Amino acid sequence: MNIEIKKDATYTFSFTKYVNDVESNISTATISTKTPSGTEILASTAMNISGATATYSLDTSADSNYAIDRNFQAVLNIDGVTHLRLFDIVKYPFVNEVTIVDLQKENRSALELAGFKSEGEAESGSATTVVDASFIGADTFVGGEIEIYPADNSEITQRFDITAFDDTTGTFTFSPARDSAVGTNRFQVRRSFAEEIEQAGDIVQSDLWKREQRAYLILDNTQVNRMIVYKFFELMFAKRRTSTNDDDRDNVQYNYYRDLYNSEYDGLPLAYDQNENGVIDSGEEATKDSIRLLR
Repeated sequence: MNIEIKKDATYTFSFTKYVNDVESNISTATISTKTPSGTEILASTAMNISGATATYSLDTSADSNYAIDRNFQAVLNIDGVTHLRLFDIVKYPFVNEVTIVDLQKENRSALELAGFKSEGEAESGSATTVVDASFIGADTFVGGEIEIYPADNSEITQRFDITAFDDTTGTFTFSPARDSAVGTNRFQVRRSFAEEIEQAGDIVQSDLWKREQRAYLILDNTQVNRMIVYKFFELMFAKRRTSTNDDDRDNVQYNYYRDLYNSEYDGLPLAYDQNENGVIDSGEEATKDSIRLLR
């Protein structure tokens, strides 16, 4: 999907350089932008470099050429290699509001089977880290939470945000810092599923655009959220199933959520603000088949 940038707002382009899957420091980085027709708007400009990452904040209010339209081009030149990013200028960017709470409400047992929560016992640690080799090779927990149980009666259970996870050593980094270092405390970690939620949202956004529908005009955002939740579980069970037979429980669940998603999609939008005045006027309630709008 193209990047969506709100009209007359600022968006930060970011590029991280990898060599053989390892971050590599950037020496030079520039960015230029073009209109959908190829006319240059921003001439080649130096990006800010910090180690392996280059960034540039683009203010779309600075030039009237950044009008609502599709397929603008951002041309990034990183150490002599060109990288193209397409972006759209929109009235309101698509926002994925689904959280782990929404997923829990829909199917908590499926999340638990997928490692939503896992317990361990620290082998060592510090005021900001917990090390448990049993988690070596595990999926990332970044964005989730770690709950550290008391080692004795003088402590209390504490909950922290997981900011980093090293799957080669089983080391969790969390914040804010504890008052004391972690010893051999027992703990529980909870995944955020942030990457999977984002992937499901990207698919929903893409599917809506294929039929020239703008998600921000669907005033009841619970509809879009349901689509994202259904797509999340459809993708989850698609990865877990081992056959397409009905005796495979994961395949049954995959078909269930696929059908839910398709049914929800076929009924959208139930409330579509066609003239963008913030309310549903007479005649604007329709199904997707009767609406065709340009972005």
